[in-house]
Amino acid sequence: MRKLIYLTALTTTLVACGGGGGGGGSNPPEFTSDASVTVLENRTATGYVATAVSSDEGGVTFSIVGGEDADSFSVDGATGELAFITPQNFEAPNDGNGNNSYLLTLQATDAEGNTSTLDLTVNVTNEFNLGITQTFPSVNANYGGVNEVVVTGLISDSESENNIIPMGAVESLTVNGVEVELDPQNPGAWTASIPADQTLRSLDISLTDANGNITEASQAVINIPVFRQVTQTVYDEDSQQIYFIATVDDVDSDRGFVFTLGRFDVAAATYEILSELDEGSDFAIENAVNLIFDSMNQRLIYRDNSVFPDIIRFVEVDLLTGNRTLFADVVNDDDTDTRVNNFVYDEINNRGFLTKGISGQLELYSIDFNLNSLAGVINPDTNEIISNIDQFTLNSNVDRIYFLSSPGDFYNLNILDLSENTLQTFSESTVRSRSAGRGRLFIDEDRNRLILDPFGDYALIDKLTGEVESLLTSRVGNGFIQSGTLGYGPISNTSVAATRDGRFAQIAIDQEVTDSSLENEGVITPFLPRSGDGRLLGSTGTFFLSENNELLRVNTLGIFAVNLQNGDRSEVTADFPGGTNASAISSVVFDQNDNRVFGLTVGQGLNSFASRFSLLELDSDTTTVLSEIPFSETEGQSGNSPITIGNRNRGSLLHDVDRNRVITAVTRFDTTIRYFSVDTDTAERAPLFDDFDPETSPLFGDNILRVFDQSSDVILVSNGERDSLYRFNLMTQELALVSSDTLGDGPAGVFTNQSAITTDFDNNRVLIASDNTIHAVDLTTGNRSVLIASDESGPVFLNPGAIELSEDSERLYVSSRTRGLILSIHLASGQKTILSD
Repeated sequence: MRKLIYLTALTTTLVACGGGGGGGGSNPPEFTSDASVTVLENRTATGYVATAVSSDEGGVTFSIVGGEDADSFSVDGATGELAFITPQNFEAPNDGNGNNSYLLTLQATDAEGNTSTLDLTVNVTNEFNLGITQTFPSVNANYGGVNEVVVTGLISDSESENNIIPMGAVESLTVNGVEVELDPQNPGAWTASIPADQTLRSLDISLTDANGNITEASQAVINIPVFRQVTQTVYDEDSQQIYFIATVDDVDSDRGFVFTLGRFDVAAATYEILSELDEGSDFAIENAVNLIFDSMNQRLIYRDNSVFPDIIRFVEVDLLTGNRTLFADVVNDDDTDTRVNNFVYDEINNRGFLTKGISGQLELYSIDFNLNSLAGVINPDTNEIISNIDQFTLNSNVDRIYFLSSPGDFYNLNILDLSENTLQTFSESTVRSRSAGRGRLFIDEDRNRLILDPFGDYALIDKLTGEVESLLTSRVGNGFIQSGTLGYGPISNTSVAATRDGRFAQIAIDQEVTDSSLENEGVITPFLPRSGDGRLLGSTGTFFLSENNELLRVNTLGIFAVNLQNGDRSEVTADFPGGTNASAISSVVFDQNDNRVFGLTVGQGLNSFASRFSLLELDSDTTTVLSEIPFSETEGQSGNSPITIGNRNRGSLLHDVDRNRVITAVTRFDTTIRYFSVDTDTAERAPLFDDFDPETSPLFGDNILRVFDQSSDVILVSNGERDSLYRFNLMTQELALVSSDTLGDGPAGVFTNQSAITTDFDNNRVLIASDNTIHAVDLTTGNRSVLIASDESGPVFLNPGAIELSEDSERLYVSSRTRGLILSIHLASGQKTILSD
């Protein structure tokens, strides 16, 4: 019960609103300030000022005369300003009944000594210390060209217990100006769908709490299509634009990879798509070669190889609209010629030059585009068509053709003066590299040199002496240069080339460092950026989540971790166990309880063992060989048959934690022939399922994937030959059909073309990747459904080699064997994001 103390006087004067008192003969002062106030925690100032009016001429003074929580306050007697003596904590209230409502009694006294009192309630409210954490996408992630992106995050309150956000704490949350609707059941976790286009470079988050405080955060992302490979480039030095043809990381059901014609701004590191597929034209670009930039007419010209050898066709591209129209069809008089390699265009005289014929015997021809006529270019010394052309280029200003001939293993540099009809040959080259007509040659008149982009490394050729300097420039940073994609600007002496992973790199032609790889000189532009940094992912492998919520990636090169926030890759071990390419990691299983990895390595080369079963302790980074099968014991030994452990996610090793063992399948040529277990303490091997006939049991055969349900002692076996999913109980030896074309609804063929499997026991299902589609199979009904279709927007996961579900079951991580990347897929929305590339 609240106890109030009043100081009164024996008087008959009126009492003010909280009580009253007497003094002289005049009326007591009357409070005009409110009887309650609300104040934020963590401060002494309350913002409350007591005010009162008096009938006499003197002033009014204020004091605290009672109340249950009077000891927590002080008041300025002259001004009436009320303050806490110490800051109050909303999460740990200090008031009498612990409800953050502090009770006190104020007294006003006039000059005559008359008094009145006011019962005041000071309500302390929570001052939110909110923070924003964006949980997805990862830093600098590439969405792969979508119209809408899914962003997830968490809101936390550093002062609340367990960072729980109470309802009403957030006034508003926006991402790129789009207001996010919070879940009333879980206001701390949020998901937003944000409109996106190719200009998207960041996600800007703004949080306003209920107290009006604003917290902001920003996350860098990119939303541009992913190119599998750049096949053609041409460089406009004046505008610093690269025009390119590339295959987009998307699949058309009828045509395969989608080809795109794009333009990349080197200075701004931005790009735009000019056209793709047959858009705006009857001429496709998947067979486009010999891309040329016509600066005089501001157009592109390329050769359409789809109609060769009967016709040599050239297509013109409008740089404004991207439309493609026929530039010229030239009849090939000798349709036995099986190849056209290089092509150059003389925009001044509207003529072209190309080589055609058999590789190693290419001949030089000219085309008069005014007449669409084809003629061989004659050697003035022999009166025959110039042959053995390896690479050539044209200087229209001086009417000269520079070309490399390769009658043997060495280059000859030749200069053909078209106006004077003379041919000069240098044969001083000692460079054996040959481009077989698949490279490019550039003229640098100011520096008296030619620059060769061959099928191998780059080279500088002195056009006065023919001497060759090989640059040995095959890679930049982590990216290998794609041969035949060099663009060179002689005025600025800059060169740009495409890397094999679909990016562009500026590389140094004039080497000023001893590093032959130009790793320090090369600058990877943010065009089609790699998501994450570190060692290469590789095209095969498995992965699983570690206790640190990282993906542990496994391939024949070793084990390394992929950070789920930024996609960065760091090495865990390069060999398992130690060695120098003597063993290849074939399959692993992760023991999350003890943070360790059990793995099988298969002997290679001159190694003396057929397989090893080893233990890697991640905390101590130590490896122990638990079991080894020498080659001498591979035949006729119980449980020690020659084995090749499959490389499919969760399909090779199954961890039976309760029995301290690993179950593995013995395979030959991707065919499961038996099972055995390995004790994780003693390394003892024992065969399993000896009573089963491998010829008839669905546990054996080609295209078998497996997952283990520890809670039920059940192995789930997906049999591609039978297009069925089975449940096998380890304890009872019972085998049951879970799903097939005759059991359960849904699409057929889900298991036939399967490539990876993982579990989603929270939703009582398994997930299977097949036909570049993710399917869900219900373990109770056997129903099959498409979870993620291959034709949805964003990057595709061609030929998935492994899949793994996140701890919260909201995202699926997919490894693409073809692309060598890991995608993260938001299962609820289908949004695909490149996590690491």
